[in-house]
Amino acid sequence: SCIRVPTNAPNIEFKRELCPYANRGQCRYTADECKYLHTPCGNFDSCSQSNCPLAHARPLSSKLCLNGIRCFKPDCRFEHPAGWSACNNGVQCTRYDCNSNHPPTRKQKCPHGNRCSTNNCKLLHPNMSSDECLWGTKCQKWDFEKSHPIGRLQLCSNKDYSNNETCGYLHPPKYAKSPVTIPLLSYNKLNIIPDSAKEQSEMIELSAAKQNFLESFGISYSEILAGPLSTANDMITIKNRHDADERRNQYDSDHNMNQSEDEQEDEDSDDDDDDRKSTISNTSSNFTNITL
Repeated sequence: SCIRVPTNAPNIEFKRELCPYANRGQCRYTADECKYLHTPCGNFDSCSQSNCPLAHARPLSSKLCLNGIRCFKPDCRFEHPAGWSACNNGVQCTRYDCNSNHPPTRKQKCPHGNRCSTNNCKLLHPNMSSDECLWGTKCQKWDFEKSHPIGRLQLCSNKDYSNNETCGYLHPPKYAKSPVTIPLLSYNKLNIIPDSAKEQSEMIELSAAKQNFLESFGISYSEILAGPLSTANDMITIKNRHDADERRNQYDSDHNMNQSEDEQEDEDSDDDDDDRKSTISNTSSNFTNITL
């Protein structure tokens, strides 16, 4: 026969102290929630011993609570209408799915729930499981295995498509769009080797398109090939320099035009003076002839 060997493991149930509030039904927590022990008394609802340490039923009152269903005191001893359930945590309750009654000063539920994209939102949100991404809709990691809410960018089905400048989906890090840098038009400097003549032709066409695009902003081909990558700050600096040159050229053109107009006006003024002098001389000569 098998001999059962007793263990010396302590009985946690008997090590817990009795709840001092449960002896008269004044504990706001249930037996499962309270950190102290709720041991029911044998005379649960009719015990007459004032010093009985065991748990008893809550004493009932025949009077109705003046606050009715809007009473937020979980230990209120008055009668309440059906459906009354005051939350034990009151204003401190942070459970999004708690259906008990709470004071008006308690945090309200966020209407967007897990779809909320507001940073440091002060409202209550559902407790996220370990399988949900903490970044939510803002997550841009390609191989992140966590679940994401509706509204996050979807993964591109053609993940290795090189011309993804206008693609609105997520790509692996090798092909992802960078908000800071713009790749060179020379694919050899990017160490991308085409697998076929068709891919090489597509790369050349894309390179020409990018060159035309950048040159439209005043960035020359020599500046494009100056380094392996042209940062956004470099492009802004070049663009500003190009705009400044355009303004300077326009100013010089306007200045030269104004100067030419001034010189023309001076010449016209000199011609008018000569005409007036000639008229005065002729008039004086005619007057002299009449006098004689």
